[in-house]
Amino acid sequence: MIRRQKIPFLLFCLLSLMTPLFGFAEDTESTQRMVICRNTTAVRTLRVEKNAGDHCQTYYTKAGIDQNIGKSQSMHSCVEYLNKVRETLVKAKWNCKDVKVSTLSTLTETVN
Repeated sequence: MIRRQKIPFLLFCLLSLMTPLFGFAEDTESTQRMVICRNTTAVRTLRVEKNAGDHCQTYYTKAGIDQNIGKSQSMHSCVEYLNKVRETLVKAKWNCKDVKVSTLSTLTETVN
């Protein structure tokens, strides 16, 4: 019989093994990542985009103007650029949140 103290540990181990299977872990190999930071009425965005080639770029948007702040062949490096700027903003009392990046599709109406 399994002791009650070991059940939480076993559940933790089981969830740790299942996490990659269900996509709960941070995916640094995805093609995009985005963070929105707010300080009162000011908004800044940080995003990583993987291009068709073998490189990614990290962008910082301030007042609607994109600035390329990093470029690499490694998605991990581009995410590191994003995280460093995010840390700086958080230290300056900005509230930052990850945004789930999705694609936008349009519907068209057909008339018979």
